[in-house]
Amino acid sequence: YHISDFMLSPEFIDLFYQGRDAFKSRQWEKAEELFKRTSELHQKNYGTPDPVSETFIERLNDFKTSPPDESWDGTIEMRTK
Repeated sequence: YHISDFMLSPEFIDLFYQGRDAFKSRQWEKAEELFKRTSELHQKNYGTPDPVSETFIERLNDFKTSPPDESWDGTIEMRTK
């Protein structure tokens, strides 16, 4: 394997950062759309969904029904190690 085999495309990186910014801004629907796109790109290029994008999707779906309090700074608590 070469390190270049595991490099993420500029498109992936751009979409991921847009998703992260939408997530931090509580724009759940926009963030979900962007993270789904990054996960699909990862699936297309590497054969598996992007695990980080999938974690963000899981968390934002939780926040849709139980939003974080006003002091939330955009961080998420990891549930498993």
